[in-house]
Amino acid sequence: MSFLAIGAERVIDLTHELHEDFPTFIGQRQFSRRKQLAFEKAGINIDTITSTEHVGTHFDAPLHFSENGRSASEVPAAQLVVPLCVIDIRDKAAVDPDARLTLSDLEAWIQHHGSIPDNACVAMLSGWGGFVGNDKFRNADVDGRLHFPGVDEQVAQYLLDETSAIGLAVDTLSLDAGDATDFPTHRIWLPAGRWGLECVANLHEVPPRGATIIVGAPKHRGGTGGPARVFGVT
Repeated sequence: MSFLAIGAERVIDLTHELHEDFPTFIGQRQFSRRKQLAFEKAGINIDTITSTEHVGTHFDAPLHFSENGRSASEVPAAQLVVPLCVIDIRDKAAVDPDARLTLSDLEAWIQHHGSIPDNACVAMLSGWGGFVGNDKFRNADVDGRLHFPGVDEQVAQYLLDETSAIGLAVDTLSLDAGDATDFPTHRIWLPAGRWGLECVANLHEVPPRGATIIVGAPKHRGGTGGPARVFGVT
């Protein structure tokens, strides 16, 4: 059952500001806007926005990597307000951009903080959110291969087999590490009816355990995901 943190005192914005130059997995602009109506002429401001579903701080619905999984609009609201578990891998990510959140990291977290709560979102804190304004966020090498941390596929499988976790979140461009091939974590996690969050901001401001995440997921019919406003409540 979803819950709100008892005695909540802080609301932490876990969302990056989305703009035309926000870095993308493919390296090309995926968000743009143009002025439709301007206040000085029409007395009202309206912009037309063009965007892919998977840009900025965004939601991955099960449909993103499955033939007939739930779309963004079909994910129940009760699954979008859940306990948040933050696993800190900043030390190893600082020396290895290809670092993964591994089973050893997960086991160490459980030993220190207790079992994963029911219907939780498990988040990887790699520190990569601090690079969102420069090229290191994508960290492409001379051959165009990306190098940033992600969640090891064994972690995704463990969470499916041993817990009722419903969400995976990362502060990087992808649930999978940048140098992963064929998106193994996506392919395990999303078709199982779970959801993901990518490009999450400010995870360092959230305690390892005890917070609640509130995911303002998109609700367009048939959506595979979309930009989201995300909050941590402590």
